[in-house]
Amino acid sequence: MGLQSIASLQIEVSGDIDAVADRIAAFEGVRYVVLGSGRFSILVEAYATSPSGLFSLINRQIREIPGVAQIETFLYDSVHTHRPIFPLGTGR
Repeated sequence: MGLQSIASLQIEVSGDIDAVADRIAAFEGVRYVVLGSGRFSILVEAYATSPSGLFSLINRQIREIPGVAQIETFLYDSVHTHRPIFPLGTGR
């Protein structure tokens, strides 16, 4: 697939969480968006073909959305285990 750079983003939102999530979900590199009720309002898994592409997605696109108050970024250096448990084709 060529997606070499992956990060988990924990996002604090001020304002309409659904509006922010909809904007984030529209970006090409975003594969997973979860709404939460803890410290972080939204959890995002973002993919890019390069570190500079991931930087641009996070800092030039997502960070610029009105309502994004703060982003904590966890860069994936290596995926140890990944076991998808959801049936394919049932997501939003």
